Formats: sequence, C-alpha cells, structure tokens
Amino acid sequence: MGAVPPQAMRGDRMPVEQTRTPGPGWRADELFAGLTSGQFSCVRSCLRAEVVDIERHDRVLQRTSVPSMIGVLIAGTALDTQIREDGSTSLVDVVEVGDLFGDGWDSLSEGTNRAIVAASPGRAILLDSHRLIHGDSGCSVRPVVVENFLRCVMKKHHRLREHFDLVTRRSLRERLSSFLLGAAERNGYRQFTIPISRAELASFLNADRTAVSRELARMRDESLISFHRNSFALHDLIRPGNNGHSEATAARSGPGYATRPGKTSRHSEQAQSVQPTCRQSRLGG
Repeated sequence: MGAVPPQAMRGDRMPVEQTRTPGPGWRADELFAGLTSGQFSCVRSCLRAEVVDIERHDRVLQRTSVPSMIGVLIAGTALDTQIREDGSTSLVDVVEVGDLFGDGWDSLSEGTNRAIVAASPGRAILLDSHRLIHGDSGCSVRPVVVENFLRCVMKKHHRLREHFDLVTRRSLRERLSSFLLGAAERNGYRQFTIPISRAELASFLNADRTAVSRELARMRDESLISFHRNSFALHDLIRPGNNGHSEATAARSGPGYATRPGKTSRHSEQAQSVQPTCRQSRLGG
C-alpha cells in the first residue's frame, strides 16, 4: 500500500496541508492518520521518534533493552516472539505494515522476554511511549497520535484474540483451515501468498513443522487446497464447526493476497492451480 494523499487521511483535528517532500520515514498509516508530513517532523522531534531500516533476522526491538519503547512497522514483515528461559521461542504475533508492536511490554512479568524480529527487509518507526503519554502538553500533534495509538491498541487486541481462538482449536486440521480461510477473507480472494515460512506458520499455530507440512499435503490430496511454498489457493475448504457448509466461496475467485496488495511473489506462478497473476499477501508457510 503506497502513501495515502493527505486528503484521504482519517482525522479532522488539524488542517490538512499539501507538502511537496515527505519527511524521512513518512507513511500515512493508522498511528499517524490525520497528520501531514510536516506534522510528522514534529513527531520525530517532540516524541523522539526514530526511523530505522531493518534486514531479515534483525532484532528491531527487545524488551530487555528499553521496555518503554514501542514501534510501528511501515515496510516489511516482522515477528513478535516470546523467548523462554530455556532459549525456546514461540510466535505471538505477525506484525505487518501499519501494525503496532512493543505496547504493554513494560507491564510484563520480570522473567518474560519478548523480541520483534524482522522476517523481511523493511522499515520501522520507534518512539518512547512515556513521552507519548507524558510529553509536552503544548504540542498540538501529540493528542492526535495518542488517540490513534488507542485505536491501534484496540485493533491489535482484536487480532491477538483471534490468534488465541485459533490456537485453542482441537485439531491441526481445524487450525489450518481457520487460518487459511481467515487469510482469504481478509483480502477477499481464494488465492494469496503469506509472508512467513513454514516453520513460522507452525509456531503461529502452536504445532510441529513436520505435522503442518504433512497435514497441508493431506488437504492438497483431498483437493481442498493447492499450494507451492507460501502461495495458496483454496478450493473446497470448510470452516470448522459450521455443519459442513463451505465458506471457501465467501472469498471471490481471482488473484489476490491475504494481506495488502503489493509486489508479485516469485512463488505464485508455480503454485498448483494458482493463477500466474496471484499477487502478494499476508501470513505464511
């Protein structure tokens, strides 16, 4: 998703201005909705926001460093990972463009460690949540960002609740079916690409990687889905717990992604029964 013209941004607290040159890192995502690029420069100074470029496997943010830091992803994909004392990890959330991360970390128990790890090259904006809440009361930009921040937190809470509902399903088939149907419904297409690896998908579903690959193969053999790497096409997949009524047709047939449309995936053309025009999307395998 490209930058949205100022006229299209949400929020009416401030007059909207046209600016020729956006500030570095400017993107009209939800956290900065209603701000011009000039006002975003104020965010960088008043809230000490820092724009960082990231590469795959970079640790964008870690709880043990600065617990009060939060961020928003403006390009790429990242993984919100919980790190246990024995070194093992579990995937808490998949962070995509516009998503918030790091919020609430300062209230976690002492032994809990979390990290945001880049799953692809990208860019993020980091800022201190203490300055966001307790910053200069005379700043006209901060109240807008605070209001947007609360919306982002509510949106993230809903996403995490959906993840909890997903991993509490009894069988791996139910978890995979719910995940794939949800990915298709988010974009309105039965063909999509997900931006996480098979191992990351297994962690997201709280399952073993080998078991996930085996179950996907069975679903393909039953003509429920087609896939190649992380590109999928849904054929006759049924939503678990709906008395056998297929919801695969709720997503329109045609090329698309589970997330925001973007670059063309090099894997899409090779997917079984996936059209060569299948564009890029959200989470994946």
